[in-house]
Amino acid sequence: MSSVIEGLNKVFYDKFPDSFYENEIGRLKQENSIQTISEVKPKTYDLSTEMREKFQKINQTSEIQEAELLSEVDSVLTRFNLQKETENIVNLLVDLYNSNYEEDVNETQHVTNGHSQKIHKIFSEIICYIQKNSEFSETQANDIARNLLIVCKKNDYLNKASVSNMFTNLFKSDKLEYYLSQAERKVYLDTQILLQFICNIYSEEKIDDQLHNAIRVFIDSIENAKVPISLNTTTDYVSEVSAHLQNALKLERFLSLDYIQDLGKSKNVFFNYYLALKENGADFEDFNAFIDDLLGIETPPYNDINFIETVAQVIVERFELLNINVETPRWYEPNEYKKYRKEYEVSLSYSQHDNKSYEARKHDLKRL
Repeated sequence: MSSVIEGLNKVFYDKFPDSFYENEIGRLKQENSIQTISEVKPKTYDLSTEMREKFQKINQTSEIQEAELLSEVDSVLTRFNLQKETENIVNLLVDLYNSNYEEDVNETQHVTNGHSQKIHKIFSEIICYIQKNSEFSETQANDIARNLLIVCKKNDYLNKASVSNMFTNLFKSDKLEYYLSQAERKVYLDTQILLQFICNIYSEEKIDDQLHNAIRVFIDSIENAKVPISLNTTTDYVSEVSAHLQNALKLERFLSLDYIQDLGKSKNVFFNYYLALKENGADFEDFNAFIDDLLGIETPPYNDINFIETVAQVIVERFELLNINVETPRWYEPNEYKKYRKEYEVSLSYSQHDNKSYEARKHDLKRL
């Protein structure tokens, strides 16, 4: 046992007492994760067949992802006759990813020593390297670099490698526990989540709607979280919520129809929520009264020319009271926006949720 613990101390930088290893070895034996090879002192242990196969599979997956990434990067560079530079450019991409996670750590520790500039510098180095080894202009080199980032984003290998590197550095420097307890999780809420969020804040009553009830679980999880979590959205998403509310008021005229509920749910969250509450026994004077109560104001007529702006301001104030930070998206130059939109749509095409409206995609992109 002593030789095993001695080896583990070397791996884990003498961070744990011997009793910790003794308990862990006992637990792993009980779970059949390790097995005793020899009872003769000093005892020797080895991974069980099942655990060995598990690690081998993880290693194989990692090797496959690494090979695929190198192949995809090489394919991009080959299109531009830069295949001879694959190794050097991959090294720069690795530096870029490592610096990104290094910045995350320093933000948590409230250190501001220019890591954002470092990331920008490395990205610029990639562009300069491409220019130096080709006849491409800065704009063309920039496009090639961004194509490489899209390829990297589709493959988890660099993210996993960078996270592992960050973990090891934090562990060695005794900063891991602090990082895990202090790192703020920044969550952005898009329009569909905000709609359900408003309904859930209005009443905790469950209704026959999976997304609505899922957001209730989400809200409870945020409130009970032991780590810092900040909720954020943008003025664009808030405007979409305001427009959604305006459309809900336009649907009020259909409430007089006896068969309205027989038609099934509409696409309007507020309208469906009102009908669900009514079905559960809620008593409202009318739909307008429900909307007024939902927002805590006297809602302007839906045909008011300033409806969206007026209601959006009320929603922003409500969110601020709920500690939801409402950001104003950055402004893009037309050519810059067009370039990012192309990259975003390429990235979105690989997603399982490629059914967003034009406005939703635009607002997502501006938030990025």
